Amino acid sequence: MGEEINDEGKSRLDRIDAGLQKLAKGHLQFREEYRKLLKGLELLQEPSQDVSARQSRLDETLAQLAAAQRNADEKLAALLITVKLFPGPLM
Repeated sequence: MGEEINDEGKSRLDRIDAGLQKLAKGHLQFREEYRKLLKGLELLQEPSQDVSARQSRLDETLAQLAAAQRNADEKLAALLITVKLFPGPLM
Protein backbone atom coordinates (compact mmCIF):
# COMPACT_ATOMS: atom_id res chain seq x y z
CA MET A 1 0.00 0.00 0.00
CA GLY A 2 1.72 3.18 -1.17
CA GLU A 3 1.38 6.68 0.14
CA GLU A 4 -1.20 8.94 -1.46
CA ILE A 5 0.36 12.04 -3.03
CA ASN A 6 -1.77 15.13 -3.71
CA ASP A 7 -1.37 17.83 -6.37
CA GLU A 8 1.17 19.71 -4.22
CA GLY A 9 3.41 16.67 -3.94
CA LYS A 10 2.75 16.08 -0.24
CA SER A 11 1.95 12.68 1.14
CA ARG A 12 -1.06 12.08 3.30
CA LEU A 13 1.19 11.69 6.36
CA ASP A 14 2.86 15.06 5.61
CA ARG A 15 -0.54 16.72 5.30
CA ILE A 16 -1.71 15.18 8.60
CA ASP A 17 1.53 16.27 10.26
CA ALA A 18 1.15 19.82 8.94
CA GLY A 19 -2.45 19.90 10.15
CA LEU A 20 -1.44 18.71 13.61
CA GLN A 21 1.31 21.33 13.77
CA LYS A 22 -1.19 24.08 12.91
CA LEU A 23 -3.58 22.71 15.49
CA ALA A 24 -0.88 22.61 18.17
CA LYS A 25 0.27 26.15 17.32
CA GLY A 26 -3.32 27.40 17.46
CA HIS A 27 -3.81 25.68 20.79
CA LEU A 28 -0.70 27.33 22.24
CA GLN A 29 -1.91 30.73 21.04
CA PHE A 30 -5.33 30.05 22.54
CA ARG A 31 -3.79 29.09 25.89
CA GLU A 32 -1.71 32.28 25.94
CA GLU A 33 -4.72 34.46 25.13
CA TYR A 34 -6.81 32.62 27.73
CA ARG A 35 -4.09 33.17 30.34
CA LYS A 36 -4.05 36.89 29.50
CA LEU A 37 -7.83 37.01 29.77
CA LEU A 38 -7.80 35.38 33.21
CA LYS A 39 -5.13 37.82 34.39
CA GLY A 40 -7.24 40.71 33.12
CA LEU A 41 -10.29 39.40 34.97
CA GLU A 42 -8.27 39.16 38.17
CA LEU A 43 -7.11 42.75 37.75
CA LEU A 44 -10.70 43.88 37.16
CA GLN A 45 -12.00 42.09 40.24
CA GLU A 46 -9.43 43.57 42.64
CA PRO A 47 -10.66 47.17 42.34
CA SER A 48 -14.30 46.13 42.63
CA GLN A 49 -13.53 44.23 45.82
CA ASP A 50 -11.66 47.27 47.12
CA VAL A 51 -14.63 49.50 46.28
CA SER A 52 -16.96 47.11 48.14
CA ALA A 53 -14.75 47.19 51.23
CA ARG A 54 -14.54 50.98 51.11
CA GLN A 55 -18.31 51.24 50.67
CA SER A 56 -18.83 49.05 53.74
CA ARG A 57 -16.49 51.22 55.81
CA LEU A 58 -18.25 54.34 54.54
CA ASP A 59 -21.64 52.88 55.51
CA GLU A 60 -20.35 52.13 59.02
CA THR A 61 -18.90 55.64 59.36
CA LEU A 62 -22.15 57.24 58.20
CA ALA A 63 -24.12 55.14 60.71
CA GLN A 64 -21.77 56.33 63.49
CA LEU A 65 -22.14 59.92 62.31
CA ALA A 66 -25.93 59.63 62.31
CA ALA A 67 -25.86 58.25 65.87
CA ALA A 68 -23.58 61.07 67.00
CA GLN A 69 -25.87 63.61 65.32
CA ARG A 70 -28.91 62.18 67.15
CA ASN A 71 -26.99 62.38 70.42
CA ALA A 72 -26.03 66.01 69.75
CA ASP A 73 -29.64 66.84 68.84
CA GLU A 74 -30.87 65.32 72.12
CA LYS A 75 -28.33 67.27 74.17
CA LEU A 76 -29.16 70.50 72.37
CA ALA A 77 -32.86 69.94 72.98
CA ALA A 78 -32.15 69.33 76.69
CA LEU A 79 -30.08 72.52 76.84
CA LEU A 80 -32.86 74.55 75.23
CA ILE A 81 -35.36 73.20 77.73
CA THR A 82 -33.01 74.14 80.58
CA VAL A 83 -32.56 77.65 79.24
CA LYS A 84 -36.34 78.10 78.88
CA LEU A 85 -36.94 76.84 82.43
CA PHE A 86 -34.37 79.11 84.03
CA PRO A 87 -34.46 82.42 82.20
CA GLY A 88 -32.35 85.11 83.66
CA PRO A 89 -29.13 87.00 83.38
CA LEU A 90 -26.15 84.89 82.43
CA MET A 91 -23.76 87.13 84.38
